[in-house]
Amino acid sequence: MKNIFLAVICGWMFLNPVTSRAITFGPFGPHGEGGTQNGQTFTIGPGGSVFELDGFLSIGGLVLNSQYGVSAQLSRDALPAGLGYGFATNLSADLADLVLTYTFTNTASTAFSNVFFFVLLDAEIDEATNTFFDEYGVVNGAPGLQGYDASQWQIGEPGFQTGTLLKHLYAGALDNSNSVPPTALNDVATALGFSLGTIPPGVAAAVEIMISEQGHTLSSFSLSHHDIDPASSNTVITVSGVLAATPSELLNPGQPLLVLTGQVFEDASTNGPANPGSSGLSGVPVLLLSNSVPVRTNLTDSTGRYAFSVPPGLTPGTFGVEASAATGLTFLPVLPAQHDHFALSNPASVTLPLVVPVLNFDFRGAAVPQTEFGDASGILHWGISGWSLNYATGNLVGTLSLTNPANAVANLGPPWKLGLKPSADFFYVQPAGTLPDGVTNIDVSPAVSAQVAGGLVSRSQVVVLTNAVEIYSRFRSVPSNGLFEIWATQQ
Repeated sequence: MKNIFLAVICGWMFLNPVTSRAITFGPFGPHGEGGTQNGQTFTIGPGGSVFELDGFLSIGGLVLNSQYGVSAQLSRDALPAGLGYGFATNLSADLADLVLTYTFTNTASTAFSNVFFFVLLDAEIDEATNTFFDEYGVVNGAPGLQGYDASQWQIGEPGFQTGTLLKHLYAGALDNSNSVPPTALNDVATALGFSLGTIPPGVAAAVEIMISEQGHTLSSFSLSHHDIDPASSNTVITVSGVLAATPSELLNPGQPLLVLTGQVFEDASTNGPANPGSSGLSGVPVLLLSNSVPVRTNLTDSTGRYAFSVPPGLTPGTFGVEASAATGLTFLPVLPAQHDHFALSNPASVTLPLVVPVLNFDFRGAAVPQTEFGDASGILHWGISGWSLNYATGNLVGTLSLTNPANAVANLGPPWKLGLKPSADFFYVQPAGTLPDGVTNIDVSPAVSAQVAGGLVSRSQVVVLTNAVEIYSRFRSVPSNGLFEIWATQQ
């Protein structure tokens, strides 16, 4: 099939050489199909072009493609009645990253079960100068680790000779194999598969696919497409994707999930720094940016709040938000519920049209392991005083004071751990474990929770825990505060 178009593609390339680094494309087809196969001009980087871009959908118990298999090829096959479909694109300002959004909405009265979505990207690198048979694919990361990443993948020769990729797409199951590694150069196409599970009535499921010429990804798993020719080494095509969490999953996700939340107010001040008004603004379009690429849009609710899901495999610092009409608006962080916890030791700071000090990423959907909180010694003011020594036993009992300053970057909550650094003279009477930096610790969360609801120490709040710290002193002396460290969760 591809051989028929080879002369046409080569002729077009010779007449229109691609020399600049940018993603460019003409209009996509009515179902999101693209590439030369579908009558579209689509270039990537200085020497890449797309032959075919298409999506496939498989639904348990339904045959949607009687000609080749069970999957519906979105550019050609009809979807079942009651399943709506939408397609949208977002291109970064530097033209280096393209995000494609595929949305499936159940408008029927019954659920669609065992739903899988697949995307096929059949691209070429410098095809006109060195053919497309000197290419190879690379797998980056592991699939399915975050629950929202791709769970299936395949790199292969697209569909003729011994290639099995198209056959597997039509069958609704990729085989997680790379038949075109650097040691077996050939024509390369990449495919990712996502399990949408069950789509209940009235629910929409969305998959976002990023095609990048700069190696950017939407998830911790990606496939990259290379050319062995040294003159073509500047062109690398990376494809990744992620399932967008539904509103109900944002509240109670089935898999671990980072959530960015915030609130939009009307600026109540007429000059100087922005001041939030008495209530938030509803219906404001807010964009989530990944590496400056708009990847998701959300409308604020009746209180001005918005929420975006972010795959845990990504670094929150790569994300930001912006509003299409930011003049006169103020963005404020919204504290997560007390049962939610930050996945990283520091919240993400972003730059917006107006000054925003912190946007909150909270961690939802799983118990918080010990590694999900960080050393808060440099964040809050604290110390141990009032030591009382039992000379008979050598035990010391001290008072722990915690002060979260008014200019703090975040509230702090459990688990609270007081670490005692290695010392020849002082030991915990009953050490409870070891912190990630190797320091032994005791859990003072119950003591903090007895003083403040949920153990959450807010900005400007002071907590005094009398006789809360007990250690053993070998030489009946008092330890310095420098021997201790405080670990907590930012909220």
